[in-house]
Amino acid sequence: MRTASRHQGIPPPDATFPGLHGVNLTLATVIFGTVHDAFELGVTDVEGDALRQQLLAMCQANLQIGGHSGP
Repeated sequence: MRTASRHQGIPPPDATFPGLHGVNLTLATVIFGTVHDAFELGVTDVEGDALRQQLLAMCQANLQIGGHSGP
């Protein structure tokens, strides 16, 4: 799957970006906007708990990979 991702323009995990703040802002906007929409559409309690757990794991992974601890 990783090989297929690279062919679609997704950078490797060790990539550097000149505008890291913009990348983080875009990622946060997309993730939180989509999650907000999901809750507005009425996900079940079980689905909501799963979304919360996965969102937390994704954000922690993003911070660890990027070595970024805040805005």
